[in-house]
Amino acid sequence: AIECFQSGILTKRDVGMTLDWGDGDAVVAIAKKIAKREGIGNLLADGIMRAAQKIGKGAEQYAVHVQGEEVPAHDPRFYPALAVTYRLDATPARHTQGGRSWIMGVDWLTDDRKDKYDSTNTGDVQKKAMNMVHIVNSSGICIFAYLAYPTHFIPDCLTAVTGVEYDFDQCLEVGERVANIRHLFNLREGLNPLKYPMNQRLVGRPPLKVGPVANVTIDDDTMIRDYLKVMDWNLKTTKPSAKKLAELGLSELVAKFS
Repeated sequence: AIECFQSGILTKRDVGMTLDWGDGDAVVAIAKKIAKREGIGNLLADGIMRAAQKIGKGAEQYAVHVQGEEVPAHDPRFYPALAVTYRLDATPARHTQGGRSWIMGVDWLTDDRKDKYDSTNTGDVQKKAMNMVHIVNSSGICIFAYLAYPTHFIPDCLTAVTGVEYDFDQCLEVGERVANIRHLFNLREGLNPLKYPMNQRLVGRPPLKVGPVANVTIDDDTMIRDYLKVMDWNLKTTKPSAKKLAELGLSELVAKFS
């Protein structure tokens, strides 16, 4: 809304006030209008994707979202792995789905590349990062604990709670099963994440001219393709292969989705 106001797409007559960056009072006032669906708030209450569609006049360029989900403060131009997570996870634009843990240096996850912006051969570490977070989220373990403690506590915790012996590789397999089931739900509903609308500013198209991520553009196409390959998902439809589903004990879904 502020960008639309600054560019003249929205006017004071539309908004009822002046919108400037850093004006906390205006932000609070807009938030109250959204909560009560009053004036401009009624337009913004359905999310920025729908608001931009209704406003028109080029407002879509300022709506930073993936498939209608507004992104958090975690920027793929600094955390490149999030360019994949935000697009390919079953719930798009969520920084809590694994991409960030890759760069934050979780104790078990090694990345031999010297440059975090090197987009080649990222699929395996991306897969491991996302699959482990799936089991963390599914088990009710806090992500802050996951990022703070030696990761072996996760299989130890699951073993203690369930009475079934878990090791690290089993955790990754469970996480991969979760990833595939969540993804299959979306496929059943006709959703292909490669077709999700995503504001290209997220990956530096065009790149920023100033600031700590100036001149950064993420090669998300290469990273996404590599992730799909290691997940054994079709490069166009994103459907998991029959072999992969069988490996994960999901054979009953092979005929429907492969």
